[in-house]
Amino acid sequence: MDKDKKISRRDLLKISAAGAAGACVMTNGLPAFAADKFPEAKATEFVELPPKNAEQYDTACRYCHVMCGYKVYIWPKGKGRKPERERFYPVEKMRGDWPNTVFTIEAKKKGRDVRIMVVPDHKDTASKSNYSVRGAFNAQSLYSEKLPTKIRLKKPMIRKNGKASPLTEVSWDEAIDFCADNFRKIIDRYGPDALGVVYGDWGYLQNSYAILNWLFKGVKSSTLGGNGYLFWG
Repeated sequence: MDKDKKISRRDLLKISAAGAAGACVMTNGLPAFAADKFPEAKATEFVELPPKNAEQYDTACRYCHVMCGYKVYIWPKGKGRKPERERFYPVEKMRGDWPNTVFTIEAKKKGRDVRIMVVPDHKDTASKSNYSVRGAFNAQSLYSEKLPTKIRLKKPMIRKNGKASPLTEVSWDEAIDFCADNFRKIIDRYGPDALGVVYGDWGYLQNSYAILNWLFKGVKSSTLGGNGYLFWG
């Protein structure tokens, strides 16, 4: 390399720093490298907070057996409150009293546009308003035409004439009868242990009570496989 064109270590560090900064130039509120993947996305100026008259529900995190408490708020889009002031973070730990943008989604309820916020309950004794990375995304798991969850089936579908037949949309009653009839055929031919359940038990707590009662007392099968066995032996 020509002596006049040599790059010193210091120059190299400067170039690297400038390149890293350039890669993070915000385009439409997003890093430049992500702008082409989400061309319609915009930065969130603030998180709309639920008004005093918002619908309120209690729920629990869906992702593990601890079942941390969460609050659900639903209100018409555009009718929420704007934060009175900024809150500066980081803090000592993740806390749900800070309304992260992932806590809120846009959806429809009874044909109207609404916002749904699923936020850790600050009165919950198990979590004390803390939350896991998975728990932060409880709202994102809800059905919405504006989320990847829009691909979910809205009604039950069955194959009426065997595996090769097409899926046909049916009512819930017909779907339940279809399953019950086929379960009965299997039990009559092979016995109750021919029916088994693979489920997420995480230690035989509340979230597995109903399915185990159905399997053990209803079907009278002893065939099951739960992920709790991986941890509890």
